[in-house]
Amino acid sequence: MRILVTAAHGGVSPGAVPIGGGAAVIGQLTAYWAARGVPTTLLGLGDAEPAPGLDYQRVPVSWPSGRGPADLVNLNEVDYARLCRDFEQRATEAILARPDRDDVVVVANDLSEGPDFARLAAAGIPVVTLWHVDVVDYFCRFYLGGLDPALASAAWRAARGGVAALPDMLHLVFAKQAAALAHSARHIVPSSAMRRIIARCTPGAEQRVEVVPWGAWSHHADEEDVALAAAELRREGGLAIGDTLLVTLSRLSPEKGIERALESLALGERLGQMPNGAHLWIGGQAAYMMGQRYRRRLERLAGELDRVRVRFLGHVSGARKQALWRLADVYVFPSRHESYGLTLAEALSAGVPVVSTEHYSARDLVPREAGIIVPNEPAAAVPGELWRALRPLLVDPARRARMADAARRAAARLDFDRAAARVTELLASVHRTRGA
Repeated sequence: MRILVTAAHGGVSPGAVPIGGGAAVIGQLTAYWAARGVPTTLLGLGDAEPAPGLDYQRVPVSWPSGRGPADLVNLNEVDYARLCRDFEQRATEAILARPDRDDVVVVANDLSEGPDFARLAAAGIPVVTLWHVDVVDYFCRFYLGGLDPALASAAWRAARGGVAALPDMLHLVFAKQAAALAHSARHIVPSSAMRRIIARCTPGAEQRVEVVPWGAWSHHADEEDVALAAAELRREGGLAIGDTLLVTLSRLSPEKGIERALESLALGERLGQMPNGAHLWIGGQAAYMMGQRYRRRLERLAGELDRVRVRFLGHVSGARKQALWRLADVYVFPSRHESYGLTLAEALSAGVPVVSTEHYSARDLVPREAGIIVPNEPAAAVPGELWRALRPLLVDPARRARMADAARRAAARLDFDRAAARVTELLASVHRTRGA
């Protein structure tokens, strides 16, 4: 069996470009397979050097004028949709042209950037799809005003005969997800909530869905480099001994809800409850659709705070990222929509207490002793809920220390290698039963 991975962000260095959790997961999976001698080929768009033992094939696509792999996260909706359609066709052709196609299992990393599911199924090539986001659910939340994804999916099926003239973007959302559900041998999702949404939107499809929480993995960085990076971050940010550091770490895009963390701190200031020495460091870079506009909004909100010192760190990786975890007192995760939450798992592994909004995996990941989960609805109430959770943590280092210990204990069960082994077993099972 050869594992053939299609990932548009394959070969794009995550240390240089904020390509998100889906890219991080497939990077770890391919490294896991390569280290164990599992024959693996990655089809992607980037030009970075592949991991040792990993076969990498760059898929030629037509980039918008002046753009390239490093711009993947900066494309607008129209250009991104066109790129995905191009990658879909070219990656599919590359798979169908392989002399060993009868011995491969294709792993489609994400839906929009996946291959042509119907063509591969017709050729007898099995596909296992990794769902890092339910595209229909996401699209309904952020582009259709919160429309029920089950209703939207039903409407799409009812209109199937007359959709040829609709824009690429809608085909990418609805037709692509429907094709993945119809033609993938198995689907892997990181949370049981995602499985339930698939069941609501496409009844019966959940029978081929496996829930595999990703957990966390070790980040190897030289201890001296981490210590130097921590000292540099502390100096740059004016972080004094005894100050309290709140951290967010994600790409800067609207679904991450970072403005709600800023609004909660503004509320604390208005109520006269903000203690001295509070800092908020926002790690991450504007990315994907609406990212730049969203960053400007965050900067405007940050400029309105008087007592809280806010820093925008940009994209953080390597030793600097590990240093950030070392300095953090509380990790704030105010996301509006999250399929899993890799950085929550990272925070727990680093022994950082968590304040998170409710999302698909929040309660699976964060035990009560290690963090506080606040409701995500109604939206107008979230900043107040966040402030009620943050206020006692800002003034009680002993409580934070107890939560930090609980976070480390909780992280012991967040084992990425266990998840990777389960995925490998599923692929082997699909390979054994192909054509059956």
